[in-house]
Amino acid sequence: MTRRARRVMFAFDATPPAHRTRRRARRRALPIGFVALCACWLCRERTRERARESDDVRLQSKKSRSFVEPCIGGRLEASTADEPESIRFATFAFARNAGKRWSVESTKTALRLMYSSLARSQARKPPRLHVYTDTPDVIPIETTFGTEVDVITHACDSHSFPANAYTNVGPWAALSRAKLDAVEHVMTAFGARVIWIDLDTLVFVDLGQTFRQSSSWVVGYQRGAHCEGMRACFHSAHSSVRPEFDALGDLWSLDRETIAKVRDFERRRITSSARTPPKYDLQTYYGQMLEEEMLSSDVLLHKLLPGHNFGFFCSNFMHPTVENLELSIDEEGNLVCPRRPDVKMGERVGAISFTAKTFQSMFSADGDVFETIAHRGARRWLRDWFYGPIATGSNGSARPGVDKNVDSKPKTDHERMVFTSMKPSSARYDDADIVSVKRWYGRLGNRVRIFATMLEDALVRGCHVRILDDMLPGWKSENTFFANKQIDGVRNKRARRCRKLSGRRWYDTYLKSKDALRQQKGFADDRMSIADGSIVTDAISHYFETNMTHAFGRSCESVGDDVLAVHVRAGDIVSGSYSRWTGHFVAKEPSKHTTYGPFPTSYYASVQSYASESALQVRVFCEDLNNPTCMFFQQLAAVLPNVTMRLGRDLISDLVEFNCASRVAFSYGSFRDALVLRNRPLRTHDFFFDRNEAETTCSRASRGSSARHRRYFFALKSDEIEYRESIRRNNWRNTARQRHLVDKHYQIGFVECENRGEDFFG
Repeated sequence: MTRRARRVMFAFDATPPAHRTRRRARRRALPIGFVALCACWLCRERTRERARESDDVRLQSKKSRSFVEPCIGGRLEASTADEPESIRFATFAFARNAGKRWSVESTKTALRLMYSSLARSQARKPPRLHVYTDTPDVIPIETTFGTEVDVITHACDSHSFPANAYTNVGPWAALSRAKLDAVEHVMTAFGARVIWIDLDTLVFVDLGQTFRQSSSWVVGYQRGAHCEGMRACFHSAHSSVRPEFDALGDLWSLDRETIAKVRDFERRRITSSARTPPKYDLQTYYGQMLEEEMLSSDVLLHKLLPGHNFGFFCSNFMHPTVENLELSIDEEGNLVCPRRPDVKMGERVGAISFTAKTFQSMFSADGDVFETIAHRGARRWLRDWFYGPIATGSNGSARPGVDKNVDSKPKTDHERMVFTSMKPSSARYDDADIVSVKRWYGRLGNRVRIFATMLEDALVRGCHVRILDDMLPGWKSENTFFANKQIDGVRNKRARRCRKLSGRRWYDTYLKSKDALRQQKGFADDRMSIADGSIVTDAISHYFETNMTHAFGRSCESVGDDVLAVHVRAGDIVSGSYSRWTGHFVAKEPSKHTTYGPFPTSYYASVQSYASESALQVRVFCEDLNNPTCMFFQQLAAVLPNVTMRLGRDLISDLVEFNCASRVAFSYGSFRDALVLRNRPLRTHDFFFDRNEAETTCSRASRGSSARHRRYFFALKSDEIEYRESIRRNNWRNTARQRHLVDKHYQIGFVECENRGEDFFG
């Protein structure tokens, strides 16, 4: 259109120019206003959504002390100041926006297992762990073995960490580098020493020992042949390090000075030169700094804890898998893996690192049986470490789980841990679904058998078990409720069949089951040991806080491997005295236990002979000196340096020492069941009256067991007949003649039971 034509057109428009300008402005304002209105609405909705999410986070975090967004620099909740020597742990548990490596469920499982390994191994009970997470409900309520947790939750978005050299690489890489920021944050806020631990790392040694030698440490020897010459790992760094300086980022501790050195190294090598950062962040930094002597080689963890190994050592420096993870048990009951050529790490496992992928493939939510571990003994060791009772006084020597007497018998589905022990306050079950006892009957041996009978009854009827906390005078157990995992969370349709009986009626039930067993072929004598059933033994061990390295919450380290513990039944069945008027022995009262005729002293003399030949220390446990056998050992102790009497001590001390011994000799009576709470010892000694009985029990006791058994018997048939007729026909009265027959000399024979289990001991 020409200029003249436009003038003509406008000449026909009567609207003044000012009005036309305002009209055009209004027309433009309509879409702008609409857009602005939409933006305001979206902003308001987003604000409301964030508020709801924040409320959810606060609700989810009520079970632990929590922090709010952002991860670094936010408001800190008041906390009790730590002692200068205190140690805290820190980790990430991000299930969203962190590289999609962890799901919520796998994060929850890994965090619980990792923390439980710390709770078992560290001197501080419970250890304090800082968890940075976007999903607070992954925080465990308790450990795998039922103890409390001490977790401080930092609820935040993984993207809120300060930008770093890996921000543009990807969310996982940036988050991995942010470990340094998190450790510095905890260190600054609380003034404590901080150990970083990855979610997929399990610890079996007290790491607090390291700080006696160094304030900073890292793990070396980690890549092996996976990164030849290290160039593939370092990428643009174009540097290689010696194998021992090949560091790991899963487990480390740095003081403030060392953190400053790491930041300076990153600034000079990466950020200032705009180089592409190496594939592995902090571990690359550590390795190169070790090589260039910016960090001393003395900070390597295996030098601070000699004899132990860490990281990927047990998988030959490759990512652990079912096929390459080589775990086993040594002769002292330690978890070990084979030595590697030219690697200066010990055999004992201090910590094992996995990857997110390998951890999730090997440990699931029901990983209490550790079926992915090939070695039977190692599988049992881990099971006891994570699910056995925790004992006080652990020195964190990577042994609280299992000792050298580990049972190598493979666990079938029926034999796995069925009952989970817990405090009554944490048990939420209908009373109709619970087997219980109203009051105890008899002494400790009877009570243990009552408990065992209740557990067996609960297995058959589909019930849980609740017992009294005073089974043993002087021992107060917190774990008196045992949930049956086979029916856990499922309403018991046979609830009316869950019995609540007195101790006497439960004991009568045991006697009936024993009589039924007596009718079976191969059942010898009238004794049945609770050790024959692992389900029952596991539950009773939890009640008494007894495992392969601890008994009744006390460490077994004071009891050497060369100890033979001998129990001699005394007390009520042999009480009495000699009359000052007639000179004859008079029983205190007629024996209530007419079937408890004691074993002959000659059996114990044969055990003592074995101990002398094997250069063993013999500890004899007697309640008093009323049994003639106890008087026999009292005389031996006066002349033989390897014999020590344990006379009239408190019962718990005796039980601790007996259950910690690697070799045991049994007496007769129900009390024997309280003496075998640990897995079978290295060797047992027991008495049976004839060779046939001894051999029959051998075949049963040795099946699937790594222990050795020696069974004693009367060598002469005439001696056996006399002893049975005079003492063992439900006729024990503790008379003078009977006591003479107990102390009389007999020829004793024995058989060695064939070991049919996997032999770890040579």
